[in-house]
Amino acid sequence: MKRKATAALAIPLLLCLLLCSCQATAPALLVVAKSSLSGFLENAANLFEDNTALIQGGSLLYELTAQSPSAAVSDRIDHLAGAIHDKTGLDIKSNSSLAEEPRGKLYITKKPINEQDTADFSAAEYFIGFVGNDLVIRAHNDPMLTAAIDRFTEEFVTSEQARAEQGALYLPRKLDQRGDLISVIKDGTASFTIVRPENASERTVEAAMTLQREIKYKSSVDLMIDTDFKKADDSKLEILLGVTNRPQTQAVLAELDFDNYFIGVVGQKLVITAPSDDLLEKAVQRFVSEFISTSKAAASRANACFSLPATLAYTHRVDLFLVARDFQTALTIVYPANAQNSTVNAVMLLAQRLEELTGATFPVKSDAEHPTPQGPEILIGSTNRSKAPLVSGRNDWRILVSGDTLRIDGSSAWSLQLAINLFTQSLEGFCADQNGFFEGRDETTPVTLYFADGFEMKRAQSR
Repeated sequence: MKRKATAALAIPLLLCLLLCSCQATAPALLVVAKSSLSGFLENAANLFEDNTALIQGGSLLYELTAQSPSAAVSDRIDHLAGAIHDKTGLDIKSNSSLAEEPRGKLYITKKPINEQDTADFSAAEYFIGFVGNDLVIRAHNDPMLTAAIDRFTEEFVTSEQARAEQGALYLPRKLDQRGDLISVIKDGTASFTIVRPENASERTVEAAMTLQREIKYKSSVDLMIDTDFKKADDSKLEILLGVTNRPQTQAVLAELDFDNYFIGVVGQKLVITAPSDDLLEKAVQRFVSEFISTSKAAASRANACFSLPATLAYTHRVDLFLVARDFQTALTIVYPANAQNSTVNAVMLLAQRLEELTGATFPVKSDAEHPTPQGPEILIGSTNRSKAPLVSGRNDWRILVSGDTLRIDGSSAWSLQLAINLFTQSLEGFCADQNGFFEGRDETTPVTLYFADGFEMKRAQSR
């Protein structure tokens, strides 16, 4: 330590003597000396604060390595890269700024990077720290990995305390962050209540019961389910499920696209919400699989514990089969050229009902008129698209969304027409679920209609 202090004092004194002895020399020498002194003082300050450089002297010292990132993780990496660029002027996603001899890599990953990476943490936590010569941002799942990236961005890049400036960014050398936790259950006692809408749909009610059941399975503790009829209290710990009237839910929904769901902590609330039952069910499934199913089962109720990440704010986009939005559609309804007249009539009624509900015009064509796909399609029966039949049993029918097609199929002309008619009759209910109260709506209000990949309706006769 004495050597560090001596070096820190001696070099500035030598520079001062050099400046004093060179008053008659060119001003360029003063500029060089001033720059050298500034750089030395910066390095000395970071040395005493036990910091290490991620970026120094206009060079990136750690190579960014993101291992198979999802779309959500890629979005947060882009946000981090943009924040670093704004502060330092460097693009961490480009090797053009990389030093000739990098110190290591900046890993963003859900897996240990090597045998030295032994950090142990729960599914509700993350790890930010150094492993050997490498800087690691790691979590077990996408929601926590996005939370970790955001935490790194806020604390070490954008905050007032961050050591980030033009051409330089410094981090604590002894970096080890795991994320803060909120106890949902501690020592066998529940802290949170599940709150659903007072007028919740059957599917939202079932989603609340699923969440309650899964938590009890792991902890032996029942979380009470209540409704948002009771007056809001921001100090209460609540899991807000679905489209509740709580301001935390409403604030999230105001920023949420039709094809997104959100899982995150807002104040004293865990908000799990989505614009429709389809997406809410997916959000609950995701939350259960990532945070509940992976938690350790309690040996007894008395020591049961279950925690949530305090920094969680995860928005996920779901791939959807979009039927119509803003009075527009990209779909074509395609039926076989040899279809019976009764089948064609049922198809025309389907197109008419879709137009009535969404305001969009749906082209209807035979596979002879429209021999190859030119976008997403609703396929009726056995078209020339070389799709295997969806059904085989007598009088069976099935409706299935897969990728960019919605198929309606039946094992006979009668069952195919039945499937078309039942689907047509169900459309208003789907629109109501996805757009709120539907009956008596203003026809100038745009309607969104979509189906999640894997959506299915069917009748399979027992054999």
